[in-house]
Amino acid sequence: AARKALEQSRSLTKQLQFARKSLELREGEVRYQLGDALVRAAKPSKDTLLLPFRVASLFRRGVRRTRARRQDRQSLGITATISGPAPVVELLRRTCFDCHSNETRWPFYAYVAPLSWGVTGDVAAARSRMNFSEWEGLRAGFKRRFSRKIVERVEKREMPLPRYLWLHWNARVTDQELEVLRAWRDELNGNR
Repeated sequence: AARKALEQSRSLTKQLQFARKSLELREGEVRYQLGDALVRAAKPSKDTLLLPFRVASLFRRGVRRTRARRQDRQSLGITATISGPAPVVELLRRTCFDCHSNETRWPFYAYVAPLSWGVTGDVAAARSRMNFSEWEGLRAGFKRRFSRKIVERVEKREMPLPRYLWLHWNARVTDQELEVLRAWRDELNGNR
């Protein structure tokens, strides 16, 4: 009987040691009381705790940029006028004006972060390179150079941007339209 009692006490001692070890907290853990049981779980990281604030921040940035676009569009009041053949003007309006003028038609996804960041960045970069809203104010030499660049970029299929064409399939330039652009370029550059 003494032997049996000794074995039972050793067994209980081992069980208590195991229970103590299982309830010890390791670094980055917390204890939760679930009913009568104590449960260990990993502490939520700072990144997990800050996630709702980061999402809200992205939304606020999108709203801020949206307001800036509306103010930009309203305050500029500049409309693009280009003198030239009607087919060329229509083609440029359809394929280029959304990025290269102050008459941008902002699609629905331009108001949703993070997509809005790419759209506004592309439009800002395009306007800084060439803005059709300022076309009539350019000297003749700049117009000739820009007409050559326009045709060159369209021939290489660099413009309109391939990612723009994914959603704006009507902005594709056909071979016949490219010929119209070439004739316009030649007319501006005195090659006729």
